[in-house]
Amino acid sequence: RVERPSSYEGLEILQNIAKMTLKDIPHLNTKDRAEGEAKGLASFQYSDNADFLINSEISGRMPYKLRCGDLAAMSPVVGGFGLTMNGGIEYSSQGGPVVFAETFKLVGDLFAVGVNAYDGDWKIGEQVVIKQNDVVTAVGIAKMNPEEMISMNRGIAVEVRHHA
Repeated sequence: RVERPSSYEGLEILQNIAKMTLKDIPHLNTKDRAEGEAKGLASFQYSDNADFLINSEISGRMPYKLRCGDLAAMSPVVGGFGLTMNGGIEYSSQGGPVVFAETFKLVGDLFAVGVNAYDGDWKIGEQVVIKQNDVVTAVGIAKMNPEEMISMNRGIAVEVRHHA
């Protein structure tokens, strides 16, 4: 019996018990850990449409340098994987949410007045793909739900992160 659990003797006993308990569990290297974290985060963030990220080449480590090939990278702004243009093309081809915009030179954010239609469903703050003339021209963060984008005449519909 140990007088105090935080004493040297108490911590040594705790360490021995932990070692005995974990001896049959295989050691995880950093690459395997990063791969598991990326797959888990992609599955959580993109649910049924996450295959394109899960099957990509995963590199880096959490929290800021984790990448899924040239499709997405960890972003503190998004709070998960932020899509690149290539990621947006893959995401939309796998059934990800798409905002169809008027034909104009998209320089900054997409405003509601420039939205023609949409495909899919999303919540505010989720990643969406912007298409003009059936070509992916941008990816960004939805600032309105789909119905609001169509019915509103003002306000930011999508905060654009990458554009062509």
